[in-house]
Amino acid sequence: MIPTSDIHYIAGLLEGEGWFTGQQSATGLSVRLGLRMTDRDVVERAYHLLFERPDPWPVRKDHVGVRKYISPNPHWQPQWNFQICGPRAIQWMMTIYPLMGQRRKAKIKEIICAWKQSPGITSTQFKKGSNRHPTSSLPGAKK
Repeated sequence: MIPTSDIHYIAGLLEGEGWFTGQQSATGLSVRLGLRMTDRDVVERAYHLLFERPDPWPVRKDHVGVRKYISPNPHWQPQWNFQICGPRAIQWMMTIYPLMGQRRKAKIKEIICAWKQSPGITSTQFKKGSNRHPTSSLPGAKK
């Protein structure tokens, strides 16, 4: 089990430096959350907390971990980033939802509601009765 302090740390980090998105694809809604910033140690710690803990959702084989981004602007420092896709992203969005500000909550709610209605969702991807946070717990979510 992940300590509450680590969940709060991730929520605060994603509130300030993270991003959340849901884009329609041929197989359903592609859900992602990500983090990009110049402090490599902070990005690597967040990556460890989000990916290295025991979890029934395996890291995708094509996942490359923390990546370096060099801006074309020579005055910018190198940045470090990673992203989470699919059920793991949904899991984390639901976990941190109560800790986020109004703007992030609205975006997360929009993504999760769209994800629930996406034709690509199957019971093997996300089991409502499992130990995951149920999407119906979001205010205004359709049941």
